[in-house]
Amino acid sequence: YIIIPKSVAYIGQNVFYNTQWWNDQAAGQIYVNDILCGYKGTIKNDTTIIVKDGTRSISPGAIGYSRIVSLVLPNSVTTIGKNLPSSLISLKIQAEEPPTIDTLTFSKNDYSMTTVYVPCGTVSKYASAKYWNYFSNIREQISHSITINTNNKNYGYGVISNTESNR
Repeated sequence: YIIIPKSVAYIGQNVFYNTQWWNDQAAGQIYVNDILCGYKGTIKNDTTIIVKDGTRSISPGAIGYSRIVSLVLPNSVTTIGKNLPSSLISLKIQAEEPPTIDTLTFSKNDYSMTTVYVPCGTVSKYASAKYWNYFSNIREQISHSITINTNNKNYGYGVISNTESNR
């Protein structure tokens, strides 16, 4: 089997595709340590992909060539490889520092068609960061919380909470 040291920060496109190791993985997002290196199976059109917490980088093409409409990235992501899907409508990023990207991470259409949601107070960082500055629609994520407390002896006590965040 394969042992990849945790010090490895980058895995190229399709490195493990169609290997015995790949074939033994369950369908869905495929990780090597803290690197999202691929997606096994078919991603349904109009899907939202939520990258798991602790993910450090996304390999080139890891979720490319699919018709996802929304991608949610945790604050741990520092590098995004080439060939993300060109169908993105929404990109939600928790990282206060813009992850490293290059000219081929997104398609030209993405720069005008995708709304990038970033943490409050970081719009100017993203708007001035290399390649992120190509996006025409970078917005702060809006967070709010609604709590409803009831104390009715017929129904008991309950709390209903609704928090909109980056997920």
